[in-house]
Amino acid sequence: MSLSFNTILKCTLFILVSFLIFVTTVSAQTRPSFNVDLKLGDSGSVVRDLQMFLNDNGFLVSETGLGSNGQESEYFGPKTLRAVKSFQATYSQDVLVPVGLPTPTGYWGPSSRDKAKDLSKKGTVAGISTALVTNTIKVEYWKKVDGGDISDLTSISKYPNNPDEVVFLNKLEIPSNQDNRYGTRITGYIVPKVTGNYTFYLSSDDKGELYLSSDDGEQNKKLITRVLSYSRPGDWTKYSEQKSDPVHLVAGEAYYIEVLHKESSARDNLAVGWTTPTNSSIEVIVGEYLSATNPTISTTPVTEPTPTSDSVANWCEGTDIDKNGVVGTSDIDLIQKNLNKSNCSSGNDWCEGADINRDGFVGIEDLNSYSAQYGSSCFGDSEPTPTPEPTPTPTPTPTTPVYTTPLTNSLRVEYWRNLSGSKISNLTSSTKYPNSPSETGSISNFAIPAEQGDAYGTKVSGYIVPQVTGNYIFYII
Repeated sequence: MSLSFNTILKCTLFILVSFLIFVTTVSAQTRPSFNVDLKLGDSGSVVRDLQMFLNDNGFLVSETGLGSNGQESEYFGPKTLRAVKSFQATYSQDVLVPVGLPTPTGYWGPSSRDKAKDLSKKGTVAGISTALVTNTIKVEYWKKVDGGDISDLTSISKYPNNPDEVVFLNKLEIPSNQDNRYGTRITGYIVPKVTGNYTFYLSSDDKGELYLSSDDGEQNKKLITRVLSYSRPGDWTKYSEQKSDPVHLVAGEAYYIEVLHKESSARDNLAVGWTTPTNSSIEVIVGEYLSATNPTISTTPVTEPTPTSDSVANWCEGTDIDKNGVVGTSDIDLIQKNLNKSNCSSGNDWCEGADINRDGFVGIEDLNSYSAQYGSSCFGDSEPTPTPEPTPTPTPTPTTPVYTTPLTNSLRVEYWRNLSGSKISNLTSSTKYPNSPSETGSISNFAIPAEQGDAYGTKVSGYIVPQVTGNYIFYII
C-alpha cells in the first residue's frame, strides 16, 4: 500500500507508526536537547527530549501525570525548571563554578549541555548517567563477540567501558532469542523489603555468572551462582550451581548485584530469580526490588534562591506580562487583575520569578525589592540575552523563537513488553498504552533492527521535515 500527497516546503508532518517491534537505544550524539539552549516558557519537541533526559537520569520532572516518565510534555514549566536546577546542583562543580554562578538557575545553557554530553559518553547510550534510576536494572550488550565462555566477553578490548548498547529493564530478565554472538552484563542494586534469608537462582543460555555483594560496594561482590553450559527460560534447577546458598538480607538496605552472560549461537536467554522469606516459589526479581544506581545516594532538594544579577531573564519571564520590555506596576496589576492568582502557594508558573521576597504573594514590595537591587529594565521577549550561563564567546541571539520547527535526525521509540497477539489492536488495547511504555528510546533513522525478541509492541513518533516541495510516497515493511 502507498500514500501520495503534496507537501509544502518546511512544513511538518507528524508521523505516528504503531507496529509490533522493539527498540531501546538512544544515541547521545543525536539528542536535540544537547544542542539547544532552553529556559522557562520555551516549548517544542526539544523540551520533551530534555524532559526525557532528566527523567532517564533520575532528575524527575514529575513522579506522576504530565511530565513523568513516558508522559513528557513539550512545555518548559516550573517542574522542568526544578529538575534542571537539581541537575545543576548535583554537578555544580562542572556546571556552575566554571561560569561563576553561585546557585542553580534552571537555564539549560552551554555548561549544562556540555555536562549532559559528558555524562552520556561515560554512561554510553541513552543519556543515562550515575544519577538515581529506581525500579530498573542496567543492561549492557557487546555485539559480534565469538565464543560461549564468560572469558570470551571479559577479555575483549571494549569490555567493560564501551558496550555497543545499553538498556534499562524493569526486571532481572532480558528478552529471549534476540541475537547470536553477544555478551551481556547486568549491574545495579537489590533492595529487599523484608529482612530474612533469600536464595538466588540463575538461568542462562549460554553460560552465566551471578555476583552479589555483602553491601552496596561493588568491591565486595562474590560469585554465588553460575550456569555451566545452558539452561532454558524458567529452568532453575538443571545444575546444582544455579542455586545459591541462603543469603541474609536486611530490609531497605542496598546490595550490589552483577550478572555476566555469554551467548554463542542458536537460542539465548538470561534471568535471575529468587525465593524470599515470604514466598517459597522461584520468581524473576522485578523492578520494585531493583535500582540501576545506588538508592542510598540521592540528590538534595534545591531551595529556590533569591534571584541574583544573573537571573534577570528569569524575573522577566514571570513579570513582564505586557511584554513592553520593562517591569512595572502595570505588570503587577495585570497579574493580580487578569490572572487573579496573587497567592503563589500553589506554585503557579508566573511565581517563579515574581515572588522575590518569597512570602507566597506577588505584590508591589516584590517589584520594589527587585528595582532597588537591579533596576527596572527587562529584556523581555525581543532580547533574551544576557543568559544565565554566559558562553565564552557570546553570539547574537535570534529574535525569533530558538526552536521553531521540530529537530531532525531522531525519532522517539516506545515499546510495551509481554504482549500477546500479532494485531495492532493487541497493543492499543493494552491498559498500559499509550502512557506507560516499558521503555523509551530514539533512533537516528527510520529503520529498526530486526529480530529483537517476541511478544511486544512499539510506537514510533516524531516529525518529517521535507527539504523539497513535491509528491512523496511512503512505504512500510
